[in-house]
Amino acid sequence: MNAPLSPDAAAILDALKPERVGLSAKVQADLWVKLGIAAFSFLIIGGFSFIMLQISQAASTANTNSEKIDKLTENITMLVVASQNMQNELTQRGGWMDGQDLYSEQSRLKDQEHDQRLDALEARSGQ
Repeated sequence: MNAPLSPDAAAILDALKPERVGLSAKVQADLWVKLGIAAFSFLIIGGFSFIMLQISQAASTANTNSEKIDKLTENITMLVVASQNMQNELTQRGGWMDGQDLYSEQSRLKDQEHDQRLDALEARSGQ
């Protein structure tokens, strides 16, 4: 189950043996503690860097989403303005208001006026 050490790791461990280095067990234990603290520090710094990277990526994603929301809001505003313009145009042309077809009413009045003029012209020409 234990994987064999790489040649570099084996050489480092062999060099740190007390009988090789000539260090007392206390000094060697102190070195191992310092090595552990250094490794833990690297782990903490790496974890902090990873967390900061994730935060910056989240901020970037939030900015991208914010830009998309701004664009969507702008498009919706343009649709609302276009809808209002169409409604105003229909109203000016005699469009539909409150369920009454004003265009048909205006057409009927114009047709009636036109018929009256024709009747008046026919009456004059018939005299």
